[in-house]
Amino acid sequence: AHGGPLESVADGETGLLVSPIDPAAMAAALSRLAASADLRRTMGARGRQRVLRLFSFSRHVQAFQDLYLRLLAEKIGDDVR
Repeated sequence: AHGGPLESVADGETGLLVSPIDPAAMAAALSRLAASADLRRTMGARGRQRVLRLFSFSRHVQAFQDLYLRLLAEKIGDDVR
């Protein structure tokens, strides 16, 4: 539950988030995953769907375009679209 995983992982849906300084929580999460093939499959499938929906190349390109256009509009004071 730190850095990039906070954005990319939906806790309990696409993975399990734990504090990086809590070894007991990490062990419990790993044990839970090791004990359930169904949970691993379900989280894996949901994770793949989430990546395709939120982190595709075209989505990143669009986000950068929107950012650049917004910054340009702020800089020159016009709507550049």
